[in-house]
Amino acid sequence: MLRKLSSSLSTFKTLEFSNGLNILVADRTQASADTDSRNGAGKSSVVELLHFLLGGRADKKSLPMKPELQGHSFSLDLDWALPAQYQARGTPLTVSRRGTAGNRVILNPFLPFAAQLLLAPEGTVTNSEWQTMIEADLFRLTGDHPCVSGRSMLSYYMRRASAHAFNTATRNFPMQGSTDIAGNLCYLFGLNWRIAADYKDITDKEELRRKLRQAAKDPMLGRLVGNAAELRSQVAVAEQRAATLERQLERFQVVPEYERLKAEADRLTVQIRAENDADVIDRENLTQLEGAVAEEQPPDTEYVERAYGELGIDLPGGVRRSYTAVKEFHDSVVRNRRYYLESEIRTIRERMEERRTRLRDLDTRRAEVMLTLKRGGALESFVPAGGTRAGSGERPDLA
Repeated sequence: MLRKLSSSLSTFKTLEFSNGLNILVADRTQASADTDSRNGAGKSSVVELLHFLLGGRADKKSLPMKPELQGHSFSLDLDWALPAQYQARGTPLTVSRRGTAGNRVILNPFLPFAAQLLLAPEGTVTNSEWQTMIEADLFRLTGDHPCVSGRSMLSYYMRRASAHAFNTATRNFPMQGSTDIAGNLCYLFGLNWRIAADYKDITDKEELRRKLRQAAKDPMLGRLVGNAAELRSQVAVAEQRAATLERQLERFQVVPEYERLKAEADRLTVQIRAENDADVIDRENLTQLEGAVAEEQPPDTEYVERAYGELGIDLPGGVRRSYTAVKEFHDSVVRNRRYYLESEIRTIRERMEERRTRLRDLDTRRAEVMLTLKRGGALESFVPAGGTRAGSGERPDLA
């Protein structure tokens, strides 16, 4: 049973429920006149909060989603099938929820069986998980139960004026379907509710048939699908095509490990492409190196002696020796650079020659694999799962 309804809002009047009948009425004092209304006591708000705490949706119209209440939490103490250590102390289950976190429900004490549904921090479950727990513990509903809902059955116990639930005795809201009404009421009255579920299946099929018949009268459908004569001709062509494929399949050559060969062909293609890319880079480098070797010439140093001779100046012996040493050093630098460039050119040419050999081998192997794949195919491409069939001859023309 319900025990207490409370809130973190300071102006909220905590409701204590007792055994038996509980009636919520407005206070009437000696100053109250006969014309004073008994409305405004919060009866509808209490029902809305009970629905909210027992798995109701936190939509924009619900009471806790109002701007002035979104930051406050609401709690409900109620009796529940708690473990033995809590039952011995008479501990109730406290359910807390707030509008700003409408999908989170806090349970205290945290139920051991709720851990199996837990997706949030300890002590917290989602609202859909809380609905599942309500169905399992309050209504003994587990597994698949079409046409029967714990939330719908709770609405029969707690009718909301905002949903016009008092307009009709059997409806919780005006647009409630007849199968939903029948399923939930049958379950509450202990009748066979599965009959209502079967009736819903029949109703759904009948509705689908009605819509198909209505759609068949639409002239646009004939343009999209075609008339009966056109469809029959298409069926005849498809059957003929299937018979042709059947005959071709009898001569179909099955290639063992077809998928492995296809993967190998793809891998060989990637390797050939990489080798060709590397060859382009090496050719560019080779062109640049050969150009650098052709341009690498020792500079003309004789002009120094000619220039001093034309001025009538003889270079001293020490100057000549220093000049000769610098010239020899420069010539050695040029020789070393030329040797390095020629060595790089030889390395690139050797690498290109090795690459040409690899490319021939790769291209030859890919040609062999592609020829094997072209002559046959994979059996599973033409036989349904579980079927076995083999043949020989050429691969059927599937174009």
